[in-house]
Amino acid sequence: MRTFVMAHRESWQDDVGQSTWERIVLPLDIEKRACIFCGCVTDSSKKVASIDFVQDIVDAQALCVQNELAARTINNVCASAIAAHKLLRPAQPGNRQKKNHAILCACHSCHHWVNRRYKLPNFLLPLQALSWYVNTLICITKKNLDHRVVFRLCCVLTRPGIDGLTNYYRTLFSENELSLFANISCDTVHEVSPKVAAYYYARNGWCMFLSNSKLVEYIRRGMHDEPDEEAGDE
Repeated sequence: MRTFVMAHRESWQDDVGQSTWERIVLPLDIEKRACIFCGCVTDSSKKVASIDFVQDIVDAQALCVQNELAARTINNVCASAIAAHKLLRPAQPGNRQKKNHAILCACHSCHHWVNRRYKLPNFLLPLQALSWYVNTLICITKKNLDHRVVFRLCCVLTRPGIDGLTNYYRTLFSENELSLFANISCDTVHEVSPKVAAYYYARNGWCMFLSNSKLVEYIRRGMHDEPDEEAGDE
């Protein structure tokens, strides 16, 4: 990490690489930063998120969730952002203290998501919820995941961002999951249900037996493209 950051001491504003990892970690201007929660780089409004705030959210999750890949990755990103800030923007005499603190940024959608939910039981970060949903057809709560959220995250993970950067958080998902996300992003939000249902059903070998009746009903509605009564629950 130190070698990487030192190599960018003179050129970090121009050399942003091919992944949004650098846009998340390096102390760039706010408008150039990528979202800590979904990795997107966008021209739309962004919110500053303190590193303490992000780490407190992860630390408040259940232990089994904290040990999940996305949570561990975000903790590592936070540590990298602190190290990068110390090397690239060292404290100067007379500077206001708050300028010496490393920060992260969140896109408007993720910031809204997190602030509405992080104090609720069984809270999942957006990408955690996406992974849970496509592999189980349910969210960790009693409600299904809003298909608008699924569609947005699939687009963020699939489509190149500003300057053609690929999303760093693609590394959290399997090739089959990334293919599903690409398939979803090529269509509309109304096609999320049948595509996720087909993915889940195929992944489980087109099994005749499922763990509960809710999954059976979801697959039946999704595979036959029936109206999704629960879209918009979350």
